[in-house]
Parts: sequence; C-alpha cells; structure tokens
Amino acid sequence: MTEVLVRLVVGLTFAVVGLVAGAVRLGLRLLGLAGFRGARLAGLAATVAGVRWAAATVGVGPALRLAVIGWAAWATRHHQPPRPRRSPPVPRPGTGTVPRPATSPPPRRRPRPRPASLPASRRRQLPCRVSPTSWS
Repeated sequence: MTEVLVRLVVGLTFAVVGLVAGAVRLGLRLLGLAGFRGARLAGLAATVAGVRWAAATVGVGPALRLAVIGWAAWATRHHQPPRPRRSPPVPRPGTGTVPRPATSPPPRRRPRPRPASLPASRRRQLPCRVSPTSWS
C-alpha cells in the first residue's frame, strides 16, 4: 500500500512540475511574440518587482500608474524615427564607408607633436611672477 502511495505522490509531483515548466515556457513564448525578449523582458521583470514593492508602500493603484507612465515614456523615447541629419555624412577613406583599393596601404596617423617640440610661437606663455634674479 505504501509503495502505491509513494508512486502516486512521485507521479503527481512530476506531473505538477511538468505542468508548471510548460506554463512558464508558454508564458515566455507568448511574451516573446509580444516583443518582450532580452532586455525588454528583464525590464518587465524589474517593473513587476518594483510594482510589488511600491504596492506595499503607496498602494496598487499609484504603483501601477507609475509603471505605466514609465513604460510609456520609454516606448515613446525608444520608438521614434531617427532624427534627420543636417547633411549626409562625408565618406572618408579608412573609415569603412568608402572601399579602398587593395593595393593602397592603410592610412597612417600623424604623430601628435609633443609640447617640447612645438615652436616657441605656439607654446603657451605662462606669466612668471618670480624673476630669476630674485632667486639668490
């Protein structure tokens, strides 16, 4: 008799775990069809956790309203068409926008001049408050 009860309990446990796993998979698949994948799904989970926390503090109504406002602000910000540029980008060799011939060497960067190698006319002159004659 106990063997039958053990088999029944183990079988029911496996059936319940299988049903819960299937429900979770179905829920994730439906959320994916609705567009909640990756970062959006994580954002939705964080929103649900935040609403549960805020519901205990301020109540369910204000917490849900704040969540809806937050998602609406995110949706209007991230789903706008790209802003138009004033002028099209200028294609420059070496940036990947203009194909270079295979025979040309890659572009070289000019070395930056060091402060000591700048001519005196381009050096920044700092005012000197102490004259060399006053050092003695």
